[in-house]
Amino acid sequence: MNERRNLFYFLPAVLWLAVIFFLSSQTGNDTASLCLAITQWLMRFLPNVAETELHLWLRKLAHIGVYFVEGALLYPALRRRLRGMGKSFALTIAVCALIAAVDEAHKILIPGRHCSWDEAALNVLGAFLGAGLLAAFGKWRKWRRRAPKEGA
Repeated sequence: MNERRNLFYFLPAVLWLAVIFFLSSQTGNDTASLCLAITQWLMRFLPNVAETELHLWLRKLAHIGVYFVEGALLYPALRRRLRGMGKSFALTIAVCALIAAVDEAHKILIPGRHCSWDEAALNVLGAFLGAGLLAAFGKWRKWRRRAPKEGA
């Protein structure tokens, strides 16, 4: 039963992984039109920014954001399983790096897409930030619990 519960903690990360592969399986035209629609909507709030520049930044931030979520979902599952912050964090980054490499390599097969190792690096950065934020928050909570209470 405990083993099943441990596997249950991986479910959100696995479901998000399905979202990642769904998004990266879209054609180049599909991703470009979605990103362009979001860019044009954002242009209403950022009129002094060039549309092409915003479009480029949005695409790059999407890589970071999607893997931020994956890192933030995978880290707690591994943390619960491995019971060590350092090991869990390192394994989260390693697994996300492997996912990012496979994700980028598989884009060669998608019309209008290409493999970009720079984008894979952005993916790993996103996972690092997502897992790192949770690890830092966990450290802070642990420190707060152990800190002496005021007036005690």
